[in-house]
Amino acid sequence: MIDEKTATARAGDTHTVEVPSWVTLVVRGGIAVVPPLILTFSRVSDDTDGQRWLSLGLFAFGIWAVVSGLVGGALALGSAAARGIRSLIMTSAVVSVTVGTVALTLPGGEHFFVVFVGLWAGVVGGLECVIGYLRRGVSRDAFVVGGCTLLLAVIFCAVPCGPLTAVGLVTAYFAIVGVIQLIGGLSVRWATERIGVT
Repeated sequence: MIDEKTATARAGDTHTVEVPSWVTLVVRGGIAVVPPLILTFSRVSDDTDGQRWLSLGLFAFGIWAVVSGLVGGALALGSAAARGIRSLIMTSAVVSVTVGTVALTLPGGEHFFVVFVGLWAGVVGGLECVIGYLRRGVSRDAFVVGGCTLLLAVIFCAVPCGPLTAVGLVTAYFAIVGVIQLIGGLSVRWATERIGVT
């Protein structure tokens, strides 16, 4: 068994290149694609004002945030990332779990959904970008995910969103981020196999 640092040395740059955990990317991606599947097939024709879909969207977001935060934090504890990076990942996980718990326990309408998800996206997106910068050379996925999350925050702050638009944007965000992470994780896995890392 060869650890990530050894794999990095084989790749030829031990100072700026770190092989990320493909398992983390695949698991996070797999979790992210679940809400779009649920929300896409849960829209009913008689929900003319979108309020039921909004409630379901908030519920799906809350469940995702709690599960993603717990799993992401647990995976970070066993990763080969530097201590400072692990601390940032754990901070992001705590924010997600906290926000998800609040989303599941407090009643909220359209304004609550937009403000709440927007604030979460701003904080977590910023943390993802910082993590990507600190792990520069390999964490293209962290930059892209962080950028998408920050973009979601900007859209929610700058564009008036009705229930259908708000939930639709979050659904699209989950789908895009999930696919990015799944592809990134599988690409890392295939790359490590080519250099003989197990």
